[in-house]
Amino acid sequence: MIWEFSPASKPMVAIMREILRKYPNCEFGRELFPGNPIPILRVSGGKTTADVADWGYLTQKGKRVYNARSETLLEKPLFGKDFVQNRCVIPVTGFCEWDGDGTGWDFLPQEEEMLYLAGVCRKKAEGWEATVVTEHASGCVGEIHHRTPLILSGENLRQWLYDEGQARQFLEEAKERVLLKRKKMEGETL
Repeated sequence: MIWEFSPASKPMVAIMREILRKYPNCEFGRELFPGNPIPILRVSGGKTTADVADWGYLTQKGKRVYNARSETLLEKPLFGKDFVQNRCVIPVTGFCEWDGDGTGWDFLPQEEEMLYLAGVCRKKAEGWEATVVTEHASGCVGEIHHRTPLILSGENLRQWLYDEGQARQFLEEAKERVLLKRKKMEGETL
């Protein structure tokens, strides 16, 4: 999976303004890959704040874990504590997946400007690292790939960040919360 990032959407402009105030030299590519810095929204001091995290938890063995399955998230020592204390949201303008034939597909919001991917994050020596929560795919993503990010609507964003009970419920109910449209990536194959 690759996330698409466009600073042109109005919500992303506000997020980037806050990030650049904190980190004046921060830059993001149009496509974000595991290990890259990514924008996140997290709770700090009882308020939602924009921040930067490296995509994926780096394990003691040097492996980068960039996805956490919703079905096992709470059982995994790597993520369970962070689910309780450090849920985050990764704002993106779309994401890409490849089908079994190696054809790339873009998934974009149908009715909203952005997608908000549920995640967990943890503090490291220098900043944050975050991983995206995934669930069984349904809808147009399910026709291409068996997993999808747990996508929150703008109105679900605060529930994920502030309400642990509601966040647990999101983990249990795999469903499309945001209407997506799918388009074939031009000239992209594996």
